[in-house]
Amino acid sequence: MDNLFLPRESDSTETGPQIFTKNDGAESIYFISTTSSSSSSSSSSSSPEGPGLFNSVLLQNAGLNQLNGTYIYVTEFEGKPYYYKSENPSLFILWFENQWEIYDFDLDGLPIYIGNENVLYPWNVTLWQSPNPIYQPVPTVTKVL
Repeated sequence: MDNLFLPRESDSTETGPQIFTKNDGAESIYFISTTSSSSSSSSSSSSPEGPGLFNSVLLQNAGLNQLNGTYIYVTEFEGKPYYYKSENPSLFILWFENQWEIYDFDLDGLPIYIGNENVLYPWNVTLWQSPNPIYQPVPTVTKVL
């Protein structure tokens, strides 16, 4: 699969979430991102709400406890921010197929929580749902500066 978006920095290589189909037909999503070790941060005059300038999302009160915590901005996917939990990159939040999704990819590769609202950031979702009732309650998602 080709690169799904342009790299944010000139010396970075980002392939974005990649979909791989297993022998049993199940699909898996993987994210790969690398940045040159000589990379330096640059300042930007963009709006504070622009991708790359906010740094994290806080997820609280999730029924699946390991999902609770801070998720950091990594890149964009499908035109919206992509976040992962730094201590466990298999926990992530992304916009995929017209909905926000929160994953623990180590479980079964399916979203634990979904938000069907077409909003730019996951903290703007007003109604999170869980396809599986064992993961209730749904989390509170907020922006962290």
